[in-house]
Amino acid sequence: MSPVEQNSGDSRRIWEALAFILHRVYEPLEEAEAEWAIIGSAASALQDIAVSPNELRILSAPDAFDIWSTHLWDWLDEEPDNRNPNHARLTLTVEHAPATIFVREPQENEQGILLEGVGGTLWGVVGRVRFQNWLVPVVPLEVQFASTVGRMTRNPTQRAWQQLADKMARALYANGYYRELIEEALSPYGAQAGNVALDLIRAHAPPRTLRSSG
Repeated sequence: MSPVEQNSGDSRRIWEALAFILHRVYEPLEEAEAEWAIIGSAASALQDIAVSPNELRILSAPDAFDIWSTHLWDWLDEEPDNRNPNHARLTLTVEHAPATIFVREPQENEQGILLEGVGGTLWGVVGRVRFQNWLVPVVPLEVQFASTVGRMTRNPTQRAWQQLADKMARALYANGYYRELIEEALSPYGAQAGNVALDLIRAHAPPRTLRSSG
């Protein structure tokens, strides 16, 4: 059973909200071949990280602005600013679950949405995971891991970042990972963060069995 299936209470409402949104926009987005991805803790949970998201966050390329705003118009918390569709923030609440859609191209140093270091290259590495009947695009776990390690090294007293980084490292070791993407996403944080990240992954390798000399 995946973390998504295990979640209860507030987190379950997030998945209900995601299903509600996908029922309305998934096919139009697919038909338009739009670039978009789930980000933040929901993306982590969809990639089998044991976290309980309390909000839904989505990043979308600007050319999909009309799709999001048209199909979700009746549920938006406030009218979108049609004067600037290249940098919009659409918010809605579905069954008390908050959702935010950031309509803009990925930018470097966006710590708030865990994209630091990859910027405009993000769309080329977005993967998909199954959620109910949909194959949903998500920010790669490597990018989230790098950003988490970067925050951990900048704030070493924050135990939550350490615990999250360790969960991600365990999953990456078990499932395989794209090392170059981790290094690229870590580049703004310096060499120390890079070393910490790779050490965290290696720490989950099983210990070697010493051969008997006899």
